[in-house]
Amino acid sequence: WLAGADALLIGSGAGMGVDAGLGTFRGGKKGVWDGLEAVGLAYEEICEPRWFDEVTGDPRLAWGFWNHCHNAYQETKPHAGYGTLRQMGQRCPFGFFSFTSNIDSHWITSGMSAERVLEVHGAVRWL
Repeated sequence: WLAGADALLIGSGAGMGVDAGLGTFRGGKKGVWDGLEAVGLAYEEICEPRWFDEVTGDPRLAWGFWNHCHNAYQETKPHAGYGTLRQMGQRCPFGFFSFTSNIDSHWITSGMSAERVLEVHGAVRWL
C-alpha cells in the first residue's frame, strides 16, 4: 500500500527520540532531567508557564530545566530511522510530512523541510 501512496504523513512522539539518546517524560525510558525528581516535580508540572513567574514560581528552576533540554536536544543527533522514513516519503509524488509532539526538532535536523513539519508543542531550538 505504501508503494502506491501519493504522500506519507508521519506521526511521532517521545518514543522517536529514544534511539537518539533522549529520555521520555514517562514510561520505561523516563528521565528528561534528574533534577526534577530531586525537587519532587514531574515533567508535566515543570512545563507549566507558572514556573517563570517571579512571585509564585521559580524562574531559576524553570530556566535551568529548559536550558538542560535545549542543550540535550541540540547535542543529540537524529538516529537512522529518520533517514529511512525520509527515503520512503521521497518516493511519494507529493512527498512526506511530519506531525510530531516532539520538541527536539530532529525531523528538521535530519534534513526534512521545516515547511513539511508541524511541531505541535513547539521546539526548544527557539530558546
